[in-house]
Amino acid sequence: MKVTFILPDYSLTPVGGFKIVYTYANALAELGHDVTLVFPDLARQNALSWVVRVQVLRRVLPPWCDIQQSVSCRFRRVLTSQDLPDGDAVIATGVQTADFVANLPQSKGAKFYLVQHLEDWIVSADMVRGTWRLPIDKLAISKWLYEEIMDADPAGRVRYLPNPFDLRTFYVTVPPESRAAHHVAMMWSLAEFKRAPDGLAALKRVHVEMPELRATLFGTVRAPAGLPRWIKYVRSPHGNALRELYNQSSIFLHTSSSEGFGLPPGEAMACGSAVVATRNRGVLEYLHEDNAVLVDVGDVDGLAAGITSLVVDRTLRMRLVEAGVATIRSQSTDDSARRLEGFLLTPGVGY
Repeated sequence: MKVTFILPDYSLTPVGGFKIVYTYANALAELGHDVTLVFPDLARQNALSWVVRVQVLRRVLPPWCDIQQSVSCRFRRVLTSQDLPDGDAVIATGVQTADFVANLPQSKGAKFYLVQHLEDWIVSADMVRGTWRLPIDKLAISKWLYEEIMDADPAGRVRYLPNPFDLRTFYVTVPPESRAAHHVAMMWSLAEFKRAPDGLAALKRVHVEMPELRATLFGTVRAPAGLPRWIKYVRSPHGNALRELYNQSSIFLHTSSSEGFGLPPGEAMACGSAVVATRNRGVLEYLHEDNAVLVDVGDVDGLAAGITSLVVDRTLRMRLVEAGVATIRSQSTDDSARRLEGFLLTPGVGY
């Protein structure tokens, strides 16, 4: 098959939704398909900044995610159908790309829409739901998104395609039983729905009772101001560096109120960390009471208590680590790529 993915832009820093697209592109290429990634400027950013970022910086900065050489990449600031190869399938990967794909000529392939979140920080929720009613095949990465899409368009074609975890990158290198019990990792983000300040507040509360607590925060933005000395910050780790960050931590803290799916807790689990997480619909795709400590969104006391329980109760921590690794191993890239391949070969079907 000839498969084209349309991304909304090109990012110099790690983005979860982009990572999933790259993962599928590489996996489909390994299965023998002809894959093209197209990077337009659908966000309509400043022309000079886009040119500098895409034509200059991407050539001199190390990539945060490897793309196989067999995958073709096309960079077009203003995108037209003539910029796309003819093919068998073309896939929108975000709300900005859906209308464009829906209006492509049939020569570009059967039309699909990989729905990764209710992207209401980009356009209104009503506008997002409007794209879900487009006459193209929707691929929902989580059950909650599948249900939301079906509610928006009961007669539409929707299929469930849960995200894979990159088990070639994320795995145990440091035995969990040998790690310092009081070392916690957490992703830092300025996005309001990530609720990162809740996690920082929880860490500080635990540190009052356990001065030996240490934490490593990571993210694509600058470190938050005023971090205490016992908290380390790592900017934009990816690949091997992110794997080793997870492997140095016994506990991973996740605080979001909303996720389409939520990759970091699963990546940390694959690397042998026990997870304390808020019950948002995305991570409940794979987190449950038997493999994680779950608390309500915004419950800082609950987050702190969860961290404390895993620091002091080694048996509980090791049990969750074992269950977590087993859970993530059941969601491999190879299995998900085969599932996607089957969907692309049978367009026009929903269930």
